[in-house]
Amino acid sequence: MQSVPVRKCALTAIAATALVFTWMAFVVHYADGSNWTALFCIGDRTPEPPELQHDVYRWPNSGGYDGAFYRTLAHDPWLRRGFAHYVDGPRLRFRRILVPALAWTLGGGRDSAIDAGYIAAMLAFVAAGAFWVAEHATAMGRSVLWGLAYLLLPSTIISIDRMLTDLPLISLLAGFLWYARKGSFAALWILGLLACLTRETGVCIVVGYAAWLLTQRLYARAALMLTAMLPLLVWILYVNAHTTAGLSFWTTYVGPARDLLAAIVHLRTYPVSPAIQVGIQILDKIALAGIVLGFVQAILLARRGGPQAFIILAFVAVSAILTSMNDQFADVYGYGRLFSPVLLILAWDALASRRWLEFAPTLMILGRTLAIPIHETVTAFAHVRL
Repeated sequence: MQSVPVRKCALTAIAATALVFTWMAFVVHYADGSNWTALFCIGDRTPEPPELQHDVYRWPNSGGYDGAFYRTLAHDPWLRRGFAHYVDGPRLRFRRILVPALAWTLGGGRDSAIDAGYIAAMLAFVAAGAFWVAEHATAMGRSVLWGLAYLLLPSTIISIDRMLTDLPLISLLAGFLWYARKGSFAALWILGLLACLTRETGVCIVVGYAAWLLTQRLYARAALMLTAMLPLLVWILYVNAHTTAGLSFWTTYVGPARDLLAAIVHLRTYPVSPAIQVGIQILDKIALAGIVLGFVQAILLARRGGPQAFIILAFVAVSAILTSMNDQFADVYGYGRLFSPVLLILAWDALASRRWLEFAPTLMILGRTLAIPIHETVTAFAHVRL
């Protein structure tokens, strides 16, 4: 392994974060009236605690998006203010405590500063993800600028526009893959613990790596790695003791293959001009084809063995099941986020093995994930007064 120029990787991470922040600031200023709460996608039909309704940007004719609920969590992470009543499925949302807790901490527990703390935490995870990708690329003899490719993942594009927990999870996964190569078990345990508290799907990282350790007959280390899930289990017990079950997200499980096929065959309609609608529908089909290709490539990668094989198989299984159970194949903002761990691992392997086709699924999904940010950017430019 070549020595890694940490300084250059840090500069790449700073550049990636600056790009994201500049885009955020531009859109918020020109399209959202300089109201940074617009990034949380709070709809005018989204329930909000009275304490959080002052000076909030509400998207018209909208039920909002997940970021609105994570913002509510950030203002009551320890379930002491009764805000769980304003969250859909509080037991599910409150499991994903890491980012809301960081926002609360950075904001000093003050409502006036917590939103800014949340955005700062998200930007920090952008920097971390780009930094670890840059380190890996440089170690493989590639340009440090590959760190900027972290911005092309669906989880990054979608999360910075909606303040979602998928971006932090992918950043932690990048760190885990990096330290797995370096063999730093303490760092792996910490990153695994944080990933579990970010999203419950972070368990795939811990279980996948522990399974690989078992194949190496490292039984004690495998058992120790599994303890990284204990804080999540304790936190779930705490959340369940302070919340009710609330809204259920689950629908009847049919199977990912059938749901994916149905999404490929079905033409989704959009409230846009016919020409633009055809273009978006084409991008939809290309993105879904990228998911199919990603499935195939993940299986091929897994056959080569190593810790990445077990982790990617765990994410393939879990993301396929969750996507199907929640009917997410109809929307790239659903399946694109859930499959982002698979896409990162494929790209990670491509940088090491020069199997450049493993970048194809991400690029095939990219056009569709960029559609909404491009629309928002164009809208912002329309408000610029030269």
